[in-house]
Amino acid sequence: MPRYFPYLFKMLHRDRVSNIHNELPTCCKRWFSWMESQILTYDPKLLSLRHVLSSGASINEAKEPGFKVLSSGWSDIGPIVAGAFINVATEQDVVVSITWATMNSVPIQVRGSGHMWINSLPSSGVVINTLPLASIAIDAASGTATIGAGTLVGEATDAAHAADVHLPLAACPSVTVIGPLLVGVLGRSKAFMLLTVTSESHQDLFYALRGAGNSFVAVTEITMRAYPKINRGIHFSRDLSFVPSEAVGEAVNALPRIPHAKMQLYMVSPAQPLLRLSS
Repeated sequence: MPRYFPYLFKMLHRDRVSNIHNELPTCCKRWFSWMESQILTYDPKLLSLRHVLSSGASINEAKEPGFKVLSSGWSDIGPIVAGAFINVATEQDVVVSITWATMNSVPIQVRGSGHMWINSLPSSGVVINTLPLASIAIDAASGTATIGAGTLVGEATDAAHAADVHLPLAACPSVTVIGPLLVGVLGRSKAFMLLTVTSESHQDLFYALRGAGNSFVAVTEITMRAYPKINRGIHFSRDLSFVPSEAVGEAVNALPRIPHAKMQLYMVSPAQPLLRLSS
C-alpha cells in the first residue's frame, strides 16, 4: 500500500470523510469504502511509526488476521495480549521503535522466538518482534561467530556443524540463541542508540550482560567464541528419573569418568499436589 494513503485520509475529518463518500459516484464508492476499512482503522499513534520504519519492517495490529499467529508464539496457552506486533527488519528499526514507544507512553516488550510465558503487556502495548533479525556468520580462523537476535538455536547448530565448530548453545532448537544465552530484553535504562559492547568498550554494561542483565538493553547481535569440533561433532544426552534412593547417588559416584562429559542431578522433594481433579 502506498505510504501516502494513510496520511491522505488522516487529514480528513471523519465527518468530512462521510460527506465525501456520499458525493462520490457509485463506481468510486466501493473503492473508497475498501480504502476506508483498510486505513481509517489504523491506530493513530502507529501511523507515525509506520512512516519512520525501514521498508522491510511491518506492523501487525490486533485486528489484523496475521496477529493471532504472532501472539500465540510457540504455544496457544496464554497468548500475548498486545495492541500490535512491530516486526523489525534492521537494528535501527529497534531503536526507532523503542524511541517511538517511549515518546508516546506505549508499553513494550522485546520478543525473539516467542517462548516467553510471562506476559506483562496491557492491550495498549506493543511487541517488538526481533525474529526477522536472523543472521549468523562463523569465522573458524578467528574462532568467532556473530549471531543476530532472530537466529534460532537449530539454525546456529546447523551452521556450526557445516563450519566444523562447536558453539555454546542451548538445547532447544526452536528458541533464539540470544534469549537463553543473555536473557537480553528491555529495561529502564534505554538510551535510544546502538552500542557495541565488549570487555574494552562499555565495560560495565558488558559485564552486566554477561551476568544475565535483562534489565539493561535490547540485544540485536552478539559475537561469541567458536571452538574447534571434537568427537566428530557427535553429542548425546539422556534424561533418567529415579525414585528417591541412596543407591542412586552411590551408582552415580561409581560411574567411570569420561573426558568432557557433564552430568546434572536434580533433586525433587515429594509434595502434595496443588490441584486435585475429581470426576
